Amino acid sequence: MSPTGPTPPRAELPHQHGAWSILAAAFLLGLGAAPGPVPGRVWALLAAILAGFIGRELLSRHLRQAARTGPAAARRLTLLAVCGAVILLACSWLMLRHRLIWLAAFGAIEAACVLILGGFERRRRHLSLEAELVGTAGLSLVTLITAYAKTGALSADAVGLWATSALFFCASVFHVRYIVRRRIERAGPLSARLRAGAVSVLYHAVAAGVIAGMGLAGLLPPLAGVAWVPVLGKALLTALRRDTGRLVMRRIGLTELAHTTLFVLLTIVAWRAA
Repeated sequence: MSPTGPTPPRAELPHQHGAWSILAAAFLLGLGAAPGPVPGRVWALLAAILAGFIGRELLSRHLRQAARTGPAAARRLTLLAVCGAVILLACSWLMLRHRLIWLAAFGAIEAACVLILGGFERRRRHLSLEAELVGTAGLSLVTLITAYAKTGALSADAVGLWATSALFFCASVFHVRYIVRRRIERAGPLSARLRAGAVSVLYHAVAAGVIAGMGLAGLLPPLAGVAWVPVLGKALLTALRRDTGRLVMRRIGLTELAHTTLFVLLTIVAWRAA
């Protein structure tokens, strides 16, 4: 109970704007890059995706609570049961009516991610790099699931789309952690900035190289690497630029949102043009 009364249901929704943006971007990537018209079954999938996302946050909060009893905990568990019912009904209909049998495997992977994240929660390591990467990997799978539900087939193009999206979303984890956690080094000399940002820059460079190489080998659309040019440039410029200003999380979030939007648009164009 809060001092002014019961906590409203909307307070139980996930507050991480970064996670919401990844979820939306992953869904739009799968929806926009996969060929063909958008069938009605995709919206049933969206309901299951949102229920899973909200349910994961409810479980996370429940595990973080010192006392897991009382009206707030009971309400959280009730909402968690509702989310579970939505997932079960939507996925059962998609599998039985539309023969999307791979949803069972995808659901098992997402459940494994939730269990792993639960382990991080219990050890108070939910803000660690490993936890963020697991959470991001789970969210990025929405790209593949959406493309699969839209086309009704698990294709190599959809798997490639998921691979490039997963690499991109994980790149944001390294980038934001560098900005937020290495503030002293970012205000220092160039050598200190390069050492502090080496992991982020290296990850971006390797990921961009892998995508470009797969494009040249014909495993991805030829233009797939174009979407990584702004991403790699962002990482390099951030490491090179000396920043002594105040850390403004809203500005960081909006910048990442802009880069994510650009990546989604360029990737959709690349897949559509293939």
